[in-house]
Amino acid sequence: MKQTLLIILATLGFANVAHAECPEEAVQTLYNVRANIYAGQEKDIKKVYGWADQAMQQCSDNSDVMAQAAELFFIVGENIPDNKNKFLAYSNGYQAIINNGKSYDNTASTAVVKFADGTEKKLYTYNSANVVSKKIVPALAELHINGYPHEIFQYSYSSQKKCPHISESRTLEEAEFLRKWAGTDGKKLWPAVHRVNGLHVTCPDYRPGLSYHLAIMNNRQAHYYAFAELWEKAITHAKRSQKHITEYLPHAKKYPTMKSYLLPKKLQDRLTEYQEKLNQTQEN
Repeated sequence: MKQTLLIILATLGFANVAHAECPEEAVQTLYNVRANIYAGQEKDIKKVYGWADQAMQQCSDNSDVMAQAAELFFIVGENIPDNKNKFLAYSNGYQAIINNGKSYDNTASTAVVKFADGTEKKLYTYNSANVVSKKIVPALAELHINGYPHEIFQYSYSSQKKCPHISESRTLEEAEFLRKWAGTDGKKLWPAVHRVNGLHVTCPDYRPGLSYHLAIMNNRQAHYYAFAELWEKAITHAKRSQKHITEYLPHAKKYPTMKSYLLPKKLQDRLTEYQEKLNQTQEN
């Protein structure tokens, strides 16, 4: 399925009319496309992109369609060699995930698809969008550090933007995906922290949980700079880590799966150590 791709717009069964309504059969149609891909019956990646693109244009407020479009965009990104088109596919996939969340209604009937023999299957598309998000967010971050910047990772991410997600769980999962992707790599920590900082600013209701991830990542940045003996920067990030863990700890019982090894005293001891190192450097 690997092939050179010039992304094109393809209608492929959706109405070729600007602002046309979302077809009733869209969920079934995209499910069939997905099934054909995994069965090896659909290998034309331009067609796959076309299906997903038309779904974005006509069904942006249909959470079930958006989850499937996100997966198709991810499949496109995984099966093309050039980063420019990968970036386009993953960016659209991320937007589809956001659209899925904004249009999700947990009181609505679960989407159902039918097979040729008449049997049916329920689709839990909010959950499937979460699975795709776990892949797309780190993929976009990787492209960001390789010359394809996305605005969500920029330091200047606007504080005037609205929270992209409607649920705390999806917001915190994005932060977790990025924290795990970055690990202790100083180059990766920068965009990861910028994005989670952006979420921290734009999603005030979810700040305690986001502070958990920011505390860990800033602590890792402090270690990174301390290893390089850049004590002022180490101190800056140690203080940020201290600030965020202080914000998180009063709410820790709400997040039983978040186990933090960062305690105020330990952070203060490290901060004191960094300050002493800085003082020694300045004296010399």
